[in-house]
Amino acid sequence: MEIVVANELGVRAVVLTLRAKGSALEFRLFPMVHIGTQAYFDAVRRQANECDVVVAEGVGDARPVSRLTASYRLAARNKRLGLVVQDL
Repeated sequence: MEIVVANELGVRAVVLTLRAKGSALEFRLFPMVHIGTQAYFDAVRRQANECDVVVAEGVGDARPVSRLTASYRLAARNKRLGLVVQDL
């Protein structure tokens, strides 16, 4: 199963909803990409706001990863691409 698909049409991420039979409890997985359109991140935020609890991974101190994320920030500076860096 592919949850993030990249092809000539663009990049798509599939939100997975997992539920055990006979239970009302469900888990929603939001695969994230680090750079995308503002509309993409807005849609993810709207869906996450519908959840009772959100567990997110991230980096507490941005200094060690600043070199790794430099390419995202550089691409986001090109306004013609219409991309922004993930801030969720």
